[in-house]
Amino acid sequence: MKVSSSVIFPILSLVTPSTVSARSLRAANRSPMPTASPTSFVGEYSGGQSSPHFLTAASQNDSDACPTEYDGMVCSSDGSTNYHAWSDVTYDSDTGYFKATLVTNQCNAFTAFEANSRISTCVEQSIPDDNFSEKYTPYQMPLLSTAAWSLNGVNMYSPYENGFSDGQLCDGASAHGGMDLVVVDDFMTQHCPSHVKKDTLLLDTCGGHADPYHYHQDLVCAYDHTVTTHSPLIAIALTGQGVYGKFESDLTVPTDLDECNGHWGPVPGSDEMGTEGSDYVYHYHTTDTFPFTIGCYGPLQDTTCTELNDEACSQWDPVELDIMVDGFTETIEYRYWCPCRSDNEDAYSLSDSSESLSQTRKERARRMREQRRLARI
Repeated sequence: MKVSSSVIFPILSLVTPSTVSARSLRAANRSPMPTASPTSFVGEYSGGQSSPHFLTAASQNDSDACPTEYDGMVCSSDGSTNYHAWSDVTYDSDTGYFKATLVTNQCNAFTAFEANSRISTCVEQSIPDDNFSEKYTPYQMPLLSTAAWSLNGVNMYSPYENGFSDGQLCDGASAHGGMDLVVVDDFMTQHCPSHVKKDTLLLDTCGGHADPYHYHQDLVCAYDHTVTTHSPLIAIALTGQGVYGKFESDLTVPTDLDECNGHWGPVPGSDEMGTEGSDYVYHYHTTDTFPFTIGCYGPLQDTTCTELNDEACSQWDPVELDIMVDGFTETIEYRYWCPCRSDNEDAYSLSDSSESLSQTRKERARRMREQRRLARI
């Protein structure tokens, strides 16, 4: 059954996390859809320190559809200058794919770190994006640009940062491009003189930063983390698939996510988008562990994340990084620009028997998420 609706969102001012009630949905046990061949789109990228020589990119366009007073202005740190409008929204409850058009000025929707140079830029994005429009097809995702859009029109990126030069986070240390923000934080804590760095260039309490403002982790400020049903829809991937908060039910996290951070199962409807839920569709969850948002576009079917990201994962050999976790120096093996958990097992092992660093980092990430949530109450 396909549900269609047209939804226009007016200017969104600063709001507190809302409680979105998920309907009670029974678990289903159906077979996944037929397999499809993996596809990737490769393009040139010329900027930034130690960037990959390829990037998958969205085909968004500059737009003049934002109200004049909300385009080309400095984005307010309190979220009051955010503008976004969804239109022509449809949702296929059998497949789990959205179609829509988003117009947004890309300003932060909630309180963020001050960034006086953060200027609003109006863009229009079609969902699904033309480069990612084949259903059930694995895609390599953008590594340094939009991977999904939050419901309030804010960019969601991959885990990766494009590097920090000497002087950005501290004088006397720099960070290689292709590290996720948790590793960057731990790496710079270790290497900055006196272990002091400028945290305002890292992630704020809502899990985002920079210009244009974008998320790298769970959208802490966008939904109620105390609701005991399935977390609500918080973003839509460029493929048209839903991205939901971190909980499956009863404040427990899913244990069967693939390396794209997705799985098959029931999802709730969305009041914001005016759509109903589904009994059994492929969808993504944010997580407290890598890749935090999305690692690739699934379902993977009969390919692997590493095969899908062969150019990214084979570009760099694993390196040893000294990082500081909870005041202790540790050495991890890390592969730059490879968004696959299996290629960074030393730092992101999901095995219950894994001890020491990987468990310490997971617990630290959980505490960081909780601290950010409490900061919003």
